[in-house]
Amino acid sequence: MNELVKSSARTLDILELISDSPDEFTLSDISNNLDIPISSLHALVHTLVKREYLEKDQLTNRYGFGPKFGQLVAAYTKKFDLVSLAEPVMDKIRSQCEEAISMSVLDEDTIRFIHFKPATSLVQVVNTIGSRFPAHATGSGKIMLAHLPKMAIDDLYPKENLPSVTPNTISKKTKLISALAEARRLGYSYDDEESETGVWAVASSICNAEGSPVAAISIVVPTLRVNQNRIDRWTTIIVRSALEISSNLASVPIK
Repeated sequence: MNELVKSSARTLDILELISDSPDEFTLSDISNNLDIPISSLHALVHTLVKREYLEKDQLTNRYGFGPKFGQLVAAYTKKFDLVSLAEPVMDKIRSQCEEAISMSVLDEDTIRFIHFKPATSLVQVVNTIGSRFPAHATGSGKIMLAHLPKMAIDDLYPKENLPSVTPNTISKKTKLISALAEARRLGYSYDDEESETGVWAVASSICNAEGSPVAAISIVVPTLRVNQNRIDRWTTIIVRSALEISSNLASVPIK
């Protein structure tokens, strides 16, 4: 039997549409992108919201991923022990700096958050599990892109102009390539209000036994708490921690 169940296929199309973009969507956006009538779409989206695979922003009427989707991402990742291996190290980082710690994976030209440890402060940055950002606009994305061959970068970014998220986002491919070379040399990369105004981060990559990046971890901080002494300390912590997780990962066979 080769025929697809139409409602199931449409449900997966909705999830894939949202996963392929850092933006959230209204019902009209989804309908226009997937050519699904609003009358049919409403029931599918309502079911996904009820099952918590999607969440609706009541102010904007836009839909994004819900907690259940994040659980699926985390469950998939745990197949090769990445989250479980990183968990104690991420706890240690948070105890050292008391700031939010994120783990993300590279998905073409975006990053997707797969694990998160909140800061101890009330004022903090929250990276929801399952949410996405353009890779070139984040420290985590840049440090993972830095490990890719130039051909892969050319495939991901065929044009010179890159989309800007904030005024600080790298908007030219040539500038991005220079930033990636520097990140590769240093072993870390910063996000200085490039993905969101008022947010700073430092990231380093987690690599497998072959040296290829499988994820990145980052310390994410509101800019009001950033100063040079803390930057130096946080950078040392994140690089050391990424190396520790990479070493642990290399010693565990993938299941």
